[in-house]
Amino acid sequence: MEVVGPDSCRPSPSGGAVTVGAYDGVHLGHRAVIAQLRERASGKGLETVVVTFDRHPASVVRPESAPTTLTDLEQKLELLANCGVDRTLVIPFDQARSDETAEDFVETVLVGGLGTRLVVVGSNFHFGHDRKGDVALLSEMGSTAGFDVAPVALVVLLVSAGLAIAGLISLVMLALCALSIVLERRRRARAEAGRPAKVTRRSAIVAAGGARRAHDRAAQDQPRSTR
Repeated sequence: MEVVGPDSCRPSPSGGAVTVGAYDGVHLGHRAVIAQLRERASGKGLETVVVTFDRHPASVVRPESAPTTLTDLEQKLELLANCGVDRTLVIPFDQARSDETAEDFVETVLVGGLGTRLVVVGSNFHFGHDRKGDVALLSEMGSTAGFDVAPVALVVLLVSAGLAIAGLISLVMLALCALSIVLERRRRARAEAGRPAKVTRRSAIVAAGGARRAHDRAAQDQPRSTR
C-alpha cells in the first residue's frame, strides 16, 4: 500500500474509488466499508484510496471530550494495508483543516487531489466544518464533478460485524466440542486403566487446533455467490 500526504498526492490515472474517515482501530464496520469499496472499485477498474488523518479530528475540534484512540497512525496504516487498500492519503488535521468547508474538501482533496470517480462511505457519514457535509452533499457535488456516491447502510455494517462475531462464536463452540471429545476419550482410557481422567494443556491446544482446521475446511466448502 502506498502512503502519501497532501503535497505528494496525485490523481490516479484510472480514477480513484475513495472512502474518508478517521478509521481509528480499523474495526469491523470500517472493514465492511473497505470491502464494499474494493468490490465496487474492482468492477470499475479504479484504484482504492482511503483518506484519513494523522490524528482523530475530535482531538482538535473538541479535545475535552475526544475519545481515546485505539491505534496510533503507524498501527492504523498497517491495518489498512492488511485490508488490501491500494493507497492511503494521510491529511494532517489542525485548526485550519477543521475550519475547512465540506465543499472545499471535496474540491481540493477528492476532485483535485485524487481524481475521484467513486465515494463509498457509511450512510451516516459527516465531514467538513461543523459536520455540514453529508452523503446528500457528496451526491450533489458528484453529479457535476463526475463521481458517484455509494452509501453503505448501517444494517450492512451490523450484519458484517455480526457474521464475524458469529464465526468467532462457532469456532469457540467447535473448540469446546473437540475438547469434550478428547476429555471423554481420556476419561474412558484412564477408567479402563484404573486411573482418574486428567486434562493437560497440550490436550486443550490440540483440540483447539483441530477445531480451527475443521472450521476452515467448512468455510472453504461453502458455496460462494457470484455477481
